[in-house]
Amino acid sequence: MNEYKTKFIQKRDRKMDKKNELLAAAREVFAEKGYKAAGISDIAKRSQMAVGSFYKYYESKEAIFLEVYVAENSRVREEIMQRVDWQGEPEAIVEQLFAVTFELISPNKILA
Repeated sequence: MNEYKTKFIQKRDRKMDKKNELLAAAREVFAEKGYKAAGISDIAKRSQMAVGSFYKYYESKEAIFLEVYVAENSRVREEIMQRVDWQGEPEAIVEQLFAVTFELISPNKILA
């Protein structure tokens, strides 16, 4: 691999690491404060980044929240799929589905 390609890959990987750190920080902040109370400055501070650096990766709070929301929704759906006994009677499945969904979503400030 030539030197230019190696440097390009390293730079891309560092950028992805910073974006992932920002995303993880945003998930924590949104989970603690909810969407309305969370600010870009909270997310930047949690990720130990300057607010200006936030805008290198996301154009707005809405943009990063959407990414966090989609990931959290997928995580919760997967957990629901694992926890429900899909081999039971239809009434029991529906009951479990409602119970598990309520348990996972009602305290979740990202999804609720």
